Amino acid sequence: MPDGSTYVGIHTTPIDEKTRLPLEVGAINGGMLLRNKEVQAPVFAINVSSIDEKVEQLLKVGGTVVKPKMEMMGMGFYAYLKDSEGNVIGLWEDSKK
Repeated sequence: MPDGSTYVGIHTTPIDEKTRLPLEVGAINGGMLLRNKEVQAPVFAINVSSIDEKVEQLLKVGGTVVKPKMEMMGMGFYAYLKDSEGNVIGLWEDSKK
């Protein structure tokens, strides 16, 4: 990973070997990262069309960026955000094909 962390993919459905995305529409896979001081609990990721737009919206209502937008092995981009109540939320943006 670009930030030096180790990502382990967890696949429960067949994937496209080129994009690493599920072949079946609506199917999901996931992964695991070693926890750090900013993120101690499991994080659910929400698929969005633009992480940049969602970050802008969150900052306006008192949220913060925990892990800035980063590319994820050519599949897409992710970021961790913290809402005004302290909950960490993952955002996922698919790579444009």
